[in-house]
Amino acid sequence: EEGLRKYGVNTERKDLTPLEWLQHLQEELMDASVYIEKLKNEMKEAKAIQEGLLEEISEMQWKEQYEND
Repeated sequence: EEGLRKYGVNTERKDLTPLEWLQHLQEELMDASVYIEKLKNEMKEAKAIQEGLLEEISEMQWKEQYEND
């Protein structure tokens, strides 16, 4: 339904050869690889930020402990 709405065709179309269908599939899979790489990078950045924050918290706790002793 979305393909029909967005492109005016669906997968029932008969104007593509099997090779052309494979070309479409290959392009979709390459797009998927780009999306995966983007999400991996976002997760790496989030992890680095989290680790930085945890390190800061640990340092603050260490300072508080030894300043109060």
